Amino acid sequence: MRQRCGHCIAVGLVLQIAVSVWAQPPGQQGLRARIEDAVRQGEIPAAVTAVQEALAAAPDDPGVKVEFIDLHLSLARVWVEAGHFRSAMAALAAVQQVAPDQHETIRMQREIQLRREALARHLDEVDRLLEYQRYFDAHATLGRIAAHAGDQAVDLHRRLAVALLGMGDQYLLADAPLEAWRCYEQHLAGVDRAPLRWIRRWALSLGLATARDPHALPPGVRDIVRPRLGNWSEALAEHHLGDLVHGFLDHADGRPIDAGRAWSRALGRTWGSPPAARRGAVVAALERAARKQLDARVRELELTSLPGAWRVVLLDTWKHRETRLFQARARNDVVADFVVRAAAYHHEHLATWLGLKPPLDWQPRCELEIHADLAALHKATGTSGATRAVTHTKVQGRTVVSRKIHLYQSDEWLLASTLPHELTHVLVQTLAPEGIPLAVDEGLALQTEPPPRRQQFLRERPAEVSPLNILLTAVATPDPPAPFYADSLDVVNFLLERATANVPDQNPRRTLIAAFQREHWYEALGWSDLAAAEGDWQAYAGALRTRETVRASVP
Repeated sequence: MRQRCGHCIAVGLVLQIAVSVWAQPPGQQGLRARIEDAVRQGEIPAAVTAVQEALAAAPDDPGVKVEFIDLHLSLARVWVEAGHFRSAMAALAAVQQVAPDQHETIRMQREIQLRREALARHLDEVDRLLEYQRYFDAHATLGRIAAHAGDQAVDLHRRLAVALLGMGDQYLLADAPLEAWRCYEQHLAGVDRAPLRWIRRWALSLGLATARDPHALPPGVRDIVRPRLGNWSEALAEHHLGDLVHGFLDHADGRPIDAGRAWSRALGRTWGSPPAARRGAVVAALERAARKQLDARVRELELTSLPGAWRVVLLDTWKHRETRLFQARARNDVVADFVVRAAAYHHEHLATWLGLKPPLDWQPRCELEIHADLAALHKATGTSGATRAVTHTKVQGRTVVSRKIHLYQSDEWLLASTLPHELTHVLVQTLAPEGIPLAVDEGLALQTEPPPRRQQFLRERPAEVSPLNILLTAVATPDPPAPFYADSLDVVNFLLERATANVPDQNPRRTLIAAFQREHWYEALGWSDLAAAEGDWQAYAGALRTRETVRASVP
């Protein structure tokens, strides 16, 4: 059997000692040379066969034993690094039959056990992240352990597919179809067969991205995806998705007539070869109709993976769940139980992220009230507009006397975004009962949200740079909130860079929060006065806008 890839040797390689007597035992002279030659050529089974034959011919020869042990230990080390623990254990077992007390064998067996346990912990963590829709964190964790997955490669690939699908869906939720398409494409590239939900998402995001920006995909990429649209024509036949997307690709390639024909087929209209004087108007009308069709198909997608029980609302009753840190009430049992578990998970990780050491002695418990929908949340909290959650923390002196977060059940961002955002506010209030500037509080909370959500706000970054002092003295979130959230993200990133540089040995978020407990916060971050901080902020924020302008000008 040959190597499958890189240093990963075929898992099924048999590493049993040959105990039969060979008719013509090979001579021992040149055994090391034979082994080295086989290994150089990638013929690992030949190397193993060579030492097995030699051992069968001369079982008491110490030189042969050394070669046998060295080769099998070397194979075991390679397999351990690649995560092929079963093969590594087989190699070590072969060594033990020759040298039962071999020290390195015992050490490596212990190492394998520890690595198996560590990999199991990583995969458990990935499962929790996927359960709570933290797909980007799951993807990053899988990337870190992929090279050592070995025996778990199939399970890892399955989890990776779930993560990529969730990442793409969240980009679609955040109105970023090109980024969504890249996530779907990462999984589907080179695949001939795939589930319908993957193919339809891939096609819809491709069509939307091209509709918004004909230059979103280079011509070469458009040429690559066209045949795949044809290969998946059956999966895209419903609503004529293939024709819709082909139309936008044709339009991007400067072929309006072909685009018009494709859109006509998709919309059930007759092209009819309109006269040249009217052709542009006809194509433009078809393009608008095709875009509406794409938008309608995206709205039909199930972009959250929550179970059906999340659609159940019992308006006449509240269901309660309690833990050491939280007490939740919701309009059904499943939601109450799920949210309180998710809150406990996020609380532990956010506390560490903020420089706290869990478990915290967090009393009183934080109340989580999960309303049926946004209208119910607005009615209960007296809010309106874009408000999707409300956190109330009451403080007497430096003591927190109550914590309560209002959420709503049908929020598609509830688990991945809204809950960790609001919990960050509560934890920050625990660290700083006197409070910190609203922009810093919001910026820290926004950092806990998935990349698509943050990018959604950053697309609304104001053209003009707001003075730092104005941002840090704001006491209410403006309406609409997106430009303020974009500024808040920028301000916190700016201040965290300064905190990291000025106090490198401490958690930068903890440093930043502590700085605003002082009368002159800027001194804690290494500025002599507010004017110096303002100057650095203007340069930092101006550079961000320059980069955005350059990026927007490049097709």
